[in-house]
Amino acid sequence: RVLARGWCWYPGEDRSVMAPFENWFWRTSRSYFRQQVHDASLPPLESDETWVWRESHERFLEQIATLRDRLPTQERSALDIPALTFERSQLGGTAVGTRTTIATALVLFALFFICVYLLPSLTCEERERGILLAQALSPASALEIMAAKLLFYPVLAVAYAGLLGAIATPSVALSAFFWLTLLTLAFGTLGIGLTISCIARTQRAASMGALGYMLAVSMVLVICQQNSISWLPQVALEYHGPRLMHAAITQSVERYHPYQLAWTGVLAMGWNIAAWMCFKRFGWQ
Repeated sequence: RVLARGWCWYPGEDRSVMAPFENWFWRTSRSYFRQQVHDASLPPLESDETWVWRESHERFLEQIATLRDRLPTQERSALDIPALTFERSQLGGTAVGTRTTIATALVLFALFFICVYLLPSLTCEERERGILLAQALSPASALEIMAAKLLFYPVLAVAYAGLLGAIATPSVALSAFFWLTLLTLAFGTLGIGLTISCIARTQRAASMGALGYMLAVSMVLVICQQNSISWLPQVALEYHGPRLMHAAITQSVERYHPYQLAWTGVLAMGWNIAAWMCFKRFGWQ
């Protein structure tokens, strides 16, 4: 066997800084020497570095087999190390791509922009101009005033978000689950927007409240994800919305998604009940 020796100089005391160059050397040398052997029985060289660990494990098994021959029969069972093989197959689900992510984000942005940001701002403008007080003094009840907003803002949000979703993925226009998810999320964001409009007194406070709400919810969801807290995100509408919308756009609806949509509807109903109670008590003042 011909022995070739190579030298590698590294600065300081840490030789791992030269590891990328050593990896390049071994891969290039392996590819070159394989070209010298014209044998079709050789397996193809993988594009990644898994062949290094596979052959290293095979060499390790040979060393273990040699060591077992020297041990007594009672101690051989302790060195029962299996050979490892891997089979690769493509996932059957739909991959999360950039186009799908952008489409989901645009649809959710349309809902939150109209119902969580625009609605409180315009409602506070009505309060500042006295229009909301005039509506409260009219024969119309608080429930009727909220119903009027329900017939405008969520309808506009659903139309805008549905148009964006259809442009990004035309097939969702025929998906019933997509429209049910859109209506449920629009109804829920309406309750959030009305609650913010009842608490805020001015347009500036309404805008800051909407942005602060989305920032606070995002921080809570990230903290819960990093600390493996699974129960708290379940009560947030923003936790279920992206998952349901992504499943609707990619048409990868699973069995648990209808139950998740039903729970999202319960959360949306809770937000609207809270908004109606706040508006009835002090929201028109």
